[in-house]
Amino acid sequence: KPKVDFIVSYGVPKSIVARILEVRPYILGFDFDDTMKPTVDCLVKAGVNKEGISRIITQYPDILGRDIRKQLSEKTKWLVGEIKISPCNVPRVIEKLPQVLFIKEDLAMERVDYLIDSGCCRDDVAKMVTECPQLLALSIGQAIDPSLKFLTRDMKRSIEEIVKFPSYFTYDLKSRIMPRHKMIALRGIDCSLEWFLNCSDQKFKERLEADYIEDDDNDDEGESDHVFRMGGAIYIDEEDEKVDAKVDVSTSALEINDEFNTASD
Repeated sequence: KPKVDFIVSYGVPKSIVARILEVRPYILGFDFDDTMKPTVDCLVKAGVNKEGISRIITQYPDILGRDIRKQLSEKTKWLVGEIKISPCNVPRVIEKLPQVLFIKEDLAMERVDYLIDSGCCRDDVAKMVTECPQLLALSIGQAIDPSLKFLTRDMKRSIEEIVKFPSYFTYDLKSRIMPRHKMIALRGIDCSLEWFLNCSDQKFKERLEADYIEDDDNDDEGESDHVFRMGGAIYIDEEDEKVDAKVDVSTSALEINDEFNTASD
């Protein structure tokens, strides 16, 4: 009960806590004084606010059972020194992708190098990662490369568009990007990537039937910036743990399923 109350005190709804514990009951076995509270305290000291803590726990509840002091220090230096992210934006990156604390830096840098080789400058990549840190974990072969090729070859769009909307890479190419692009192309609609991707199916249908294109920022029914359907494999920790990522849209949580253990949809 004290552990549940502790999680709830940071803004995680009781219904979400119940769902987390249903899937990961072992979280109740985490030591409160040695891991849970120190972990949250570290995140707070790093600049993550209460709402951010709530999002982190919802996305990656296993973090409550890990000692993050070393990883937090090392990854902060890496994000600032290698990725060139502004120190003030590091909490934002951790909030959006808490798994970044355990990501393999060499594999993450392959994504950075790929984007630079594709025409993005380092400053642009830093901005993109700040906005969408999932870029550091997405599969190049399964997500980034095919989506980028479709962007430039089929949609005839420029690299600048993914700088403005890096979350483009988190949408499934075959089930989301391609069919929606086909529909706007048939109607001759000239719009941004965000306009036709960052909305529900119903909202997209309404947009196609409208006589005007509203501003992206005015979409109250759009999907939040941390709701992603990620493709490919993520490599996160020092033990070559390979995990597949998918999104549970009903909770806006990034679920990490160890493929070597039984993971159900």
